[in-house]
Order: sequence, then structure tokens, then C-alpha cells
Amino acid sequence: MYIAGAMNGEVFKTEQGYPWVILAGRGKVICGKGLRRLEFGENHFDKRRNSSIQIAFDGNARMFIWGYGCKIVITPHAQKNLFIKVLTN
Repeated sequence: MYIAGAMNGEVFKTEQGYPWVILAGRGKVICGKGLRRLEFGENHFDKRRNSSIQIAFDGNARMFIWGYGCKIVITPHAQKNLFIKVLTN
């Protein structure tokens, strides 16, 4: 997790909003959010939106499972060869 207070070498102005929280590895809407308050505690915090307990196929209960499917599939062209010639000396 990163807390950003500046961008491109310039500090955020008050009209630009709060400092930003950037969560590495998270995409889309959750990646960057305006930070309004910071809470510290002994244990981790669970929120309803991102925490769930799921039973796996082996019977174990797992917490925090985010399943991301394939977003882009690259398929070869029917008439074109995908082999690349490597030039060597």
C-alpha cells in the first residue's frame, strides 16, 4: 500500500482532494482512493466488500479469495504463421 501526497513532483493542492491510497495488485476502482482517515489496530480489518469465507474443493475454509478470470485471449491467425525468425551472426 502506498500513500501518495504528490504527483509528478508537485504536492497535491487542497482542491485536488485528499492524499491517495494506491493498492498494488488491485485493479480498477479499488486501486486509487482518496484517503480521509487512517486507522491502526492490533488485528487486520475485515470489510464486507472484500472479505468472505469460501469452502475450497479440499474442504478447507479460505478467506480473501479473489478470482480473476482471463481478460485477454490472443489467438493465432488462420492463414499467418506465428513463428519468428531469429537473426544470428
